[in-house]
Amino acid sequence: MFHKDQWILAEILFLEKWRKLKKPYRKADLLRLIEWCERHRLDFQAESLVRVILRRNNYDPQGIRIFRRLTRRHQPKRRYIFPLKGRYKILVDKTRHHQQKCFAIWAYDIVKVDQRGRMSESRPLENSDFFIWNEPIYAVGDGVVKYVEDKNPDNPLGRVAPFDKVNRILIDHGDGEFSFYCHLRQGSALVKEGEKVKKGQMIARVGNSGASSIPHLHFTLMDRDYFSLPSWWEHLKLIHRGREIYLDSARLQEGWIVESTFSAYFSK
Repeated sequence: MFHKDQWILAEILFLEKWRKLKKPYRKADLLRLIEWCERHRLDFQAESLVRVILRRNNYDPQGIRIFRRLTRRHQPKRRYIFPLKGRYKILVDKTRHHQQKCFAIWAYDIVKVDQRGRMSESRPLENSDFFIWNEPIYAVGDGVVKYVEDKNPDNPLGRVAPFDKVNRILIDHGDGEFSFYCHLRQGSALVKEGEKVKKGQMIARVGNSGASSIPHLHFTLMDRDYFSLPSWWEHLKLIHRGREIYLDSARLQEGWIVESTFSAYFSK
């Protein structure tokens, strides 16, 4: 166990090492200093350094692995509610595509399921066959709308549009925390940039726009750099092996089936 004096000494040594780095900072030098910081339990300093790498390249694999490790125990400033009403499954990211970009490291892909865990009643042939299609999306907390895009067309089932053709909403919750909602249905946004929203207020509907082959909601909490962070949820019920487990607060895991118990949803 580190003694307080050891941390103070390590922080002083860090500042000395940091000042010796030459600009523009080389990635190799940053990685060596990050390794030193982690070895001396200076996680805050290590995270600050890896952000330098990721601001240059949002897809840097080494930076992403380090950032995920350092933010694993991150606690947001507030708890949020689930953005959908009903029974939903957090899909397992089998391709690990979220782990390839720093703005999606802790993101969820969410689909609606029935009591049998199905995403549709039968083999889906079009977007509307999925239970989640056109479902209302709600603000996870009070905030101010930072960005809205909902003019892009929804993809026919099985087809994928370019990454930048996604309909999306970004909400600023203060204290450097933002919620990000993607793959919205074309023309479904009910809010505009600069508008104040309340927790539980309907903001849009689920669609299939952008880099998406089936209707679903992509959600993540973000920081000021728009890097993905773990999010904690309140008013939640976990469905596990036929049992309903009420959770005061939880960080969702891939594969979970959950329902929101937040009763005061607003409507538009």
